[in-house]
Amino acid sequence: MTSSHDHATYTEIKSQTDAWAQALEVTRAVTLPDPEKYEQVVFTGCGSTYYLSMAASATYQELTGRSARAVPGGELLLNSQIILTSQKTLLVAISRSGTTTETVKAVEKFKKENRGDVIVISNYDEVLSKFADVNIIIPSGQEESVAQTRSFASMFVAATAMCARMAGRDDLVDSMSALPEVGQRIMRDFEPAAREIGENLNFDRFYFLGSGIRYGLACEVNLKMKEMTFNAQRAISLYGIPSRTDEHGQ
Repeated sequence: MTSSHDHATYTEIKSQTDAWAQALEVTRAVTLPDPEKYEQVVFTGCGSTYYLSMAASATYQELTGRSARAVPGGELLLNSQIILTSQKTLLVAISRSGTTTETVKAVEKFKKENRGDVIVISNYDEVLSKFADVNIIIPSGQEESVAQTRSFASMFVAATAMCARMAGRDDLVDSMSALPEVGQRIMRDFEPAAREIGENLNFDRFYFLGSGIRYGLACEVNLKMKEMTFNAQRAISLYGIPSRTDEHGQ
């Protein structure tokens, strides 16, 4: 007998555009801080949300022209002295569950030391939200699966819209309203090709290339392939393609 959990990941992927729409709605509704108040902006998360932070920090810097960086939650917790300065900081903490241990403890320490303000992006209104000055919560992105798909995409849409708004680019946020419809069309048009590649057992190595904003996304796709298939794969900067892929140079 097939349980409802057997195809949860597929269902979550196919329904993710609803979560994108909610992400945009929620991000439009919140009052965001003035980026000029901060001399340092740090994005943090663990695992998938660290890769999301990499992409989001690059987006923030590109759109606002202000320096931003991504750090793992554990590093922010254990080595904040090499990450944070005496400058007022905006910390953007990203967590699917809102309970990620390292991220929660890092944000709690950040607030206790009065380092600056916190924006939380999550799919659940949980303990992490209690430390936030601004909460961007997207319940439609919640998942049953271990591997993040719908949740990651919804939080990335929210983070991108947040960056655009803080850069004064409401025109970009408005254009993002078309994303759900475009996403549905792309999934419909390219699912057969994706299925064909996925079912081809002759492929046993996968390489995901990305640069700039897309490098963090390449890392995340690499992680998804590892979590779901246990195949050999790597995420590579566009300029770091290896000259050999196996012992035969093939």
